[in-house]
Amino acid sequence: MNLFKTYLLPLFIFSVFLIVAVWCGIGETYDSHQYVSAAKSFSQSGILKQADGTAFTEWPPLYPVMLSLFNHINGWATVINLVCLLASIYLWINIAKEYLKESLLIYGLSLALSTSFLMIGSFLWSESLFLLFLSLYLRLLQLYFKTEDNKWLMIASFIGFLMLLTRNAGVPFVAGTSLAFLTSAKLKKISALKFLVAHILIVISGLAWWNYHVHKTIELTGLRTSLFTNLNPLVNELSYWFFPELSLSPLKWLLIVAVVFAMVLVHQKTKSIFIKLLIYQTAIYCCMFTVLLYDFSEMSRLMAVLYPSIMLLVFMILELLISRYPARKKILIIAAALWLSYPLVRIGHNALNFHRNNCSATTASLFNF
Repeated sequence: MNLFKTYLLPLFIFSVFLIVAVWCGIGETYDSHQYVSAAKSFSQSGILKQADGTAFTEWPPLYPVMLSLFNHINGWATVINLVCLLASIYLWINIAKEYLKESLLIYGLSLALSTSFLMIGSFLWSESLFLLFLSLYLRLLQLYFKTEDNKWLMIASFIGFLMLLTRNAGVPFVAGTSLAFLTSAKLKKISALKFLVAHILIVISGLAWWNYHVHKTIELTGLRTSLFTNLNPLVNELSYWFFPELSLSPLKWLLIVAVVFAMVLVHQKTKSIFIKLLIYQTAIYCCMFTVLLYDFSEMSRLMAVLYPSIMLLVFMILELLISRYPARKKILIIAAALWLSYPLVRIGHNALNFHRNNCSATTASLFNF
């Protein structure tokens, strides 16, 4: 498959939708104002402060520190989001090349038409930068598992260090990496264990220091509610990735069961440690929401970082079906291509929605579907 279809076409398509969404400026929320305030205070005094003058403690420090380098923060945040997301899409297509043959183009287009990516790129949030670090971290781990060259693991350690200094949500991904190592045959070598321990210590050191410095603790808000209440926003968000709003709640849960089944099936069929790593990371990240309670709008951006992993696992099932039923290859590919009409309509609707909200100078609302 040529360069244009594999990379340039998805990158161009996503760029168009994001530029339309932020044509009149990037959206802002409560979190955005805190990031901007912290960036301005850091550039002036070297101290991170929130809008009310209190210490910046709710989030790790890397994103506002980076924003402090620019004079026109909102404009540069738009550029940073676009660059981060385009680089992330490029990295995930590179990752997927190892596992997808027939459906690589459709996978790339599914990333380009992701409303989840559009949303985190349309607001002044740290998710786009976090997704870039996560994507690069995983690409480096993939190279490590492929070559067994420890230099890739050490570079991944540095990127993981930056990832956790961007968002606390990086912790489940590091936990998934650890589990993948612990369940692999690589740890039969003492040297592999030493490198794993060094990797984990390097990655978590920055976040551990920051949380100690600001006396940050995590409140397990989800323990106060039912498991159904905790997981319902997650289930809703995942269902929106595949189909329009499903009025019948059981259908949403049935879809999630199908995704879980796909992950289990891929885990059983694959011999790739890296793919198992993605599955472990996805499972641990989702389990996090059983003890941490978020509303529907927050879940949309929190789950955006899982979109490329889950879609890769889904398309690996498609590849498995193609290999098992070669006579039905065209039907399966056509069905997957037709499915792209849904994310196309969805991202188009929301790009225009963000555009209207930003151009009318009102507070940007989240998408309707």
